Amino acid sequence: AVILPFISEAKASALIRNLLDVGLDHDALTYARRLSIENPDADFARAIELQTLYELGRADEATVLAKELKELPSSGPLAMYWAARVLLKWGADHEDVVQTVDRAVQLGTPSSKVKGIIAKSEARIGRTAAHAGQFAEAVNWLRRSLDTEADINVLSDLIDCLLEANEADAAVTTARTCLANHSFDKLRPDVLVQLGKALRYSLKLEEAKAVLEQAATYPLVKQAPEAILADTLELLGEADEAIRFLTGRATTAEGCRRVATPLYYLNLLRGRMAE
Repeated sequence: AVILPFISEAKASALIRNLLDVGLDHDALTYARRLSIENPDADFARAIELQTLYELGRADEATVLAKELKELPSSGPLAMYWAARVLLKWGADHEDVVQTVDRAVQLGTPSSKVKGIIAKSEARIGRTAAHAGQFAEAVNWLRRSLDTEADINVLSDLIDCLLEANEADAAVTTARTCLANHSFDKLRPDVLVQLGKALRYSLKLEEAKAVLEQAATYPLVKQAPEAILADTLELLGEADEAIRFLTGRATTAEGCRRVATPLYYLNLLRGRMAE
């Protein structure tokens, strides 16, 4: 196919997306590379080549091109945006990612579009520290990530790290702060679960029960509250209430996954009561 000397970013991106969607990976990459060759002065052309490599998971080629574009003075905001995404995905140093994002912003990329890249890089460092048992370091980086962008998975990891570090009160304070933060408004049910978890481990059991019961009233919660609420009820000496709650959740749940969770904890609880 003949490629025009110039084609708009939107049309090129749509064509690449269509080719990838129907499984024509080779054609997509061939087109992206020809586009880059025939439009050497168009920032979006190199960016789309990089985006295509990213979408195809071709880590080595994408990383080489990202580093090349990062060093080119002529690279524009779109190229820098995709370079940052590639460097984040395939393990570049945090400072490398930050420098690339900063340059993308300086060149005109809206900061709202790239802040998630920084947040994910910070969260990755925090999770690596947590896996190594370095919970103070993990807490520092996970907090930085949350300050950059609201993310319920990062909050969950942060709460877990604080609990592992025997800082249950700090976990409670963190969850309460997020609950009051408007950036978490759409994640309120999940933040309630995290607050309930922190309260349970700080032995504020009555409040934990109330918070988790509130979380359980929402239809869609990413981290189901069943286990923590049942555990809290059992600690309060309300094992029968826990069984009723889990049985009700299993009865009214929609879909196999939502049924399996309460049934699993129901069977565990019944087994403990039978001992």
